[in-house]
Amino acid sequence: MIDRHLFVIFGGSGDLTRRKLLPSLYRLITENQFEDRCIVLGVATGEGDDDSYRSWARDALGDAGVTGSQLANWCDTCVHFQPISTDSNSYRVLRKRIEELELELGLPGNRVFYLALPPTV
Repeated sequence: MIDRHLFVIFGGSGDLTRRKLLPSLYRLITENQFEDRCIVLGVATGEGDDDSYRSWARDALGDAGVTGSQLANWCDTCVHFQPISTDSNSYRVLRKRIEELELELGLPGNRVFYLALPPTV
């Protein structure tokens, strides 16, 4: 059994996340029955909240051919979103959100950061 983790994806609403990362994480997590052990936090510029991001994630997974009874539940319980901008306060807000999720979900502070960003960023 693995320790509980929070996967933080910078570029969480981008093409790489949509086509590759979310489908791969979904399959890895559900096929190994880690649903209660791995949480995804998408971070991206622009507006949005958990509900709109979960809807986007369900669409992305559907476009990638992912189906099954676990899909909606996984998105609703394991997928979260945090908007970010270029000002330094956004990173303080992101830190606070990460800490709140860890406290709320009983995560021990294990974090994986993935930068799904273009080279210009």
